[in-house]
Amino acid sequence: MTTAKDQSHYNLKATAIVLGKPLVEKPVVSLTEIQLKKWTGAYQFEDVVRFITYNDGALYSTREGGQPFKLIPLSETSFQFDDSFTTYDFSIENGKKATLFTDRINKSKGIETDKKPAEEKESITLDPEVLFAYTGTYELHPTFLIEITTNGNQIFAQATGQPQFEIFAESEDTFFLKVVEAKITFSKNPDGSIKSLTLLQGGQEMIGMKLK
Repeated sequence: MTTAKDQSHYNLKATAIVLGKPLVEKPVVSLTEIQLKKWTGAYQFEDVVRFITYNDGALYSTREGGQPFKLIPLSETSFQFDDSFTTYDFSIENGKKATLFTDRINKSKGIETDKKPAEEKESITLDPEVLFAYTGTYELHPTFLIEITTNGNQIFAQATGQPQFEIFAESEDTFFLKVVEAKITFSKNPDGSIKSLTLLQGGQEMIGMKLK
């Protein structure tokens, strides 16, 4: 339910909290709106498109199909993810924007493209009692469980070893995630009780029976 790079981000953040040290170690600079917006746009990497957007005085990075992460300016061209060692170094090459994406020892280059982000999927609001019926633990594999919890009219999913994410209803029994391209569908027993869930991600389906 999350990407390796997203998981790396959370692991680094947790380590920093334990050590009591911030991840942003370089001095942070203050940039104008014009300086920040200079680097907005879509960047095509070898295997993914990343979108750089401006909102409320800051830049954000969003991997295609993922969630936005705030960027901290280190200079006019260099930015670091908030609470992460991952960085962007922007430049102009042959009249196009370019960026070097560095995730610790891994580096990849992105070139400006005219691709647009997909429109955000619309969600519907369900009654808290409907959502509560889905709460419980579902076993997709003996070592891989998904815990479904609710808080009022919000519903959350947490897979083994992963952070908790909110899921959003597109129908009464089908939900989607905004952080990654994934969908969860619940199935019922003849008596109306919840029998199982099906996780659809990356073209694969995994069925998890409800344990409790």
